[in-house]
Amino acid sequence: MSQDKILIVAALCLAGLSFAPANVAAEDAPAGPVRPVLAVRAVEPRQEQWTSAVAASGWIAAWDEASISTEIGELRIEETLVDVGDAVKKGQVLARLSHDAVEADLRRQEALVASAEASLEKAMTDADRARRLLENAKGAMSQKDIEGALSGEKVAKANLGAEQANLDSIRLKLEQTTIRAIDDGVVSQKSVTLGAVPAVGTELFRLIRQNRIEWHAEIAAKDLPQVVAGQQVRIFDQGQALCSGSVRTAAPTADRTTGRATIYVDLPTNCDLTPGSFASGSIEIDGQAVTTVPSTAVTMEGGASYVYRLTAGNTVERRQVTIGRRRDGRVEVVSGLDEHARLVGNGGVFLFDGAPVRVVAVAEEQK
Repeated sequence: MSQDKILIVAALCLAGLSFAPANVAAEDAPAGPVRPVLAVRAVEPRQEQWTSAVAASGWIAAWDEASISTEIGELRIEETLVDVGDAVKKGQVLARLSHDAVEADLRRQEALVASAEASLEKAMTDADRARRLLENAKGAMSQKDIEGALSGEKVAKANLGAEQANLDSIRLKLEQTTIRAIDDGVVSQKSVTLGAVPAVGTELFRLIRQNRIEWHAEIAAKDLPQVVAGQQVRIFDQGQALCSGSVRTAAPTADRTTGRATIYVDLPTNCDLTPGSFASGSIEIDGQAVTTVPSTAVTMEGGASYVYRLTAGNTVERRQVTIGRRRDGRVEVVSGLDEHARLVGNGGVFLFDGAPVRVVAVAEEQK
């Protein structure tokens, strides 16, 4: 053996001897306490009643509108008292027409009624005298005069009735010169112009009756059989709830062109939505028991969903779960989870299977 090889072998032997005690010492040394990698909150799954939903979209509209028009023509608009957006009560005055000419006709007709009443009074006097003479079978009146007096009474009564009817008609016209609200509501349109002379039937105002609005929600025709009156409806924008309502009725048929059906949804008066605007939402169909966890307890990796289960030794066990719907900060867990498990409620992205943790609190909702 050469001198170089002898030196190499000797060096290896010395190295083995020098490291052997260190290795033995490392194996015999007692293990220290394991430090937790994260402080976490503990949460538990919760059983809740969640409803399935049918997606819908459509226009906000007035529940019903009232058209207020002129009932008498060729009279000038003398005064307007409300504007668009004003809330009005039934019977409230909205506008007035010029009524001078109608009042003149009223006075003339009252005079004609008074004249007809006087004529009737004279005719009744003549008729009473004729009846007395007829009963006594004697007197200065001929049969023809008697019949004429009795007939004159009937004519006078008919004339008075006609004049009174004309008087009632003119009084009605005078009332019609005052334009009033026919129901409580909000003025949505105003087409009246001060000084204009509208024709009979010209629309002056339009009211949203009772200030009620509704949502004309369109859904797929296949979902129509599931929708019934009274079901709850939510309208939202970018995930934020705007308003809640209930189904009033559903259209009996779907549009053959679009394949969609219209659902009419009652909305509360405090709903901050404007008629004519477009909205999206959902109709809650039925309720079912589901298992939910806070959304912070679920982590995503490689397209799969995971939760971390707390074990008795305060380590975590990673479990793959199948999730469903999300609502109000919670996630539906469809499968893969024991409903009595204690889970890590936060920081799952920093954990791994078997990681030691320190439980610092129980989620407030579980206390």
